[in-house]
Amino acid sequence: MVERRLGEHVEDAAGGAGLGIESAEDHAGDAGEDDRACAHRAGLERHVEGCAGQAPAAKSLGGSADGEDLGVGGGVGAQLALVAGGRKHLLPAGDQGADRHVAMALSLPRSLDRQRHHPLGQQLCDWVLHTWGSMWDYNFIGGPVLGRGPFDAGDSRQRKMNRRFPIAAATLLAAVTLVPAPGQAAVGVAAAHGFAPHELVVKLARSEQAQTVALPGGASVREAAAALQANPDVEYAAPDYIATASASEEPTVPNDPGPLSGPAGPPGGWVSKQWNFLPWEGLGTPLAPISAGGIDAVGAWENLAVSGHPGGKGVTVAVLDTGIAYRSLGKRFRRSPDFSAGQFVKGHDFVDGDRLPLDENGHGTHVAGTIAEKTNNGIGLTGLAFRAKLMPVRVLDAQGRGRADQIAKGIRFAVAHGADVINMSFNFGCGREVPGVDEALREAYQQGVIAVASVGNLGSETCVAPPATSPHVIGVGGSTEGGCVGAYSLSGRDVDIVAPGGGPPLPGCSSISSGSIYQVTLKAGSTRRFGEPGSYVGTSMSAAHVSGVAALVLASGTVSHKRTPGRVAAVTKRLRRTARSLGQPPTREGAGLIDAALATEPRGQAHATRSD
Repeated sequence: MVERRLGEHVEDAAGGAGLGIESAEDHAGDAGEDDRACAHRAGLERHVEGCAGQAPAAKSLGGSADGEDLGVGGGVGAQLALVAGGRKHLLPAGDQGADRHVAMALSLPRSLDRQRHHPLGQQLCDWVLHTWGSMWDYNFIGGPVLGRGPFDAGDSRQRKMNRRFPIAAATLLAAVTLVPAPGQAAVGVAAAHGFAPHELVVKLARSEQAQTVALPGGASVREAAAALQANPDVEYAAPDYIATASASEEPTVPNDPGPLSGPAGPPGGWVSKQWNFLPWEGLGTPLAPISAGGIDAVGAWENLAVSGHPGGKGVTVAVLDTGIAYRSLGKRFRRSPDFSAGQFVKGHDFVDGDRLPLDENGHGTHVAGTIAEKTNNGIGLTGLAFRAKLMPVRVLDAQGRGRADQIAKGIRFAVAHGADVINMSFNFGCGREVPGVDEALREAYQQGVIAVASVGNLGSETCVAPPATSPHVIGVGGSTEGGCVGAYSLSGRDVDIVAPGGGPPLPGCSSISSGSIYQVTLKAGSTRRFGEPGSYVGTSMSAAHVSGVAALVLASGTVSHKRTPGRVAAVTKRLRRTARSLGQPPTREGAGLIDAALATEPRGQAHATRSD
């Protein structure tokens, strides 16, 4: 989990410090083995350690650190911060000093080459030295130790020592995000519904009571607790968990019954089919059970309701596909019973060259259903961004095939008509170059449009291919009901993230659960009859999940609404940094499995912190 976050926290830290580090999309595949955290860490650590100076030995922890090398590389950062600081510099959470958050997460971006370590380290040191100037020294229980700031007038030798203390503390505490905590270190950190961000409750072995300690903004609460818990001088360290009143309140979930035909299902019966939208952690309830492969759409819906944009209201998603059953036409075409006319904006059919992009296959309607199927209407199933607008753009024919020139025109149409997100659940052949499509996607990027594409399925393709490999496109692999990478999902450097695609898992997965992805769509061979077929599996379905969550992120207000390339980078980074690892290398899972609830979490809400 720690390695997955490297490259994400440093962008925030560097931005705040004026370091000029690029904030590109951070495609997972852009990093080779030499760019992993362990390969990079040592150079920067040595430089920052030299800048900070040798930290003095601890005197207040029973001599446990006597004679110990207190450099950054000497052990787990959170443990060393306690030793180096001698119960100092882990700031009390209540402290409101000007530099309370100076101990920030100094981690490395995957794209940073080794030759840049020393300039980066020097800039980090210079910034820490400059920023800490007004900070008062505190002991662990919050009392002021010195009567003046470390850079105030006084004995020069004392000032130098004071100067070393905060730098060492900042550097060592930052190492929490650099040094992966071993799996067994997490024992004793119990799961809960939520905890206060950036805080730990810590009690030293020889202290009478615990104190609440502030962590830097980028630090992982769970990993910092695990690291501190492993220190024999710490009696316990735990997240500051949030309690809730003991009412039997169920989460607010849609009333969609599940079955489209036959005996009516109970209100909320959709949960029996749509495992992919369920929470993946917590206790679960009959109305919202737990699914190992879920992305917690339920939590995201709650977040969006709080933000005032329920269901992704105000966002438009263009679906470039086989069309959508968005309206009825004569006796041949019928609108899906789980869509309403008001959900759609003007589209176009580039296959037949008209303004009626109606589905003749079912694939496009299924994809559109995952993104924004009508929800809480007592019919069928649910969709992720159910109050977003859908733009049907038909670029694939009744057999699911499309030409590059028509796809490029479809992309430009979507951009020109106000799409915020473009979903592309299709692929060209392995190794094919499609410059016209690439050019259109660059134009979409310049206009701040988020482009999402499936990476392809083993069997129909042999390698990750365009548009998933095209510039600034989020390439999406597939995951399963059991929370594993799908056996069908292609791997490669352009896999940015994974999302539910159903189907069988990779060999060695701890769960063999292999449910399909269910949405209301056309029955095979018909353009007027609908069902919920169990045959839809693959990365086409996965891409639709990411497009839906991207729409929710845009609506949540957690990123800028300005239609600039920066918006694309911000959404991509948020999806990646809130994803959870499935234990596979980046070429298979990218940044991990998307978490809709965490990606849409309102900033500053303690109860919304579910994982880090």
